[in-house]
Amino acid sequence: MAKKKKGRKKGLYHINKAAKVHEIIECPVYHTKFEKIQWAQAFCCSQCKDKFHNMRCKDRHRYAECCVDGMTDHDWDEAFGVAEYND
Repeated sequence: MAKKKKGRKKGLYHINKAAKVHEIIECPVYHTKFEKIQWAQAFCCSQCKDKFHNMRCKDRHRYAECCVDGMTDHDWDEAFGVAEYND
């Protein structure tokens, strides 16, 4: 039964991607119907998009597991070059 559900979600995702703007489509996660308002939209909200992709590939966010104790947000920002600070 789980395989059917997984296949259905993948099917809805591809159906939604192929649908035209302003068509009524069904969210692959919670199965709510909504109007597609952007050409690349496949989900009713960003939370459903994140949940779907996290279910498909559970290792997507493995980097979150390898935290270094003692690093502040400032340290992470500088390490990844996402912010500039006037130190």
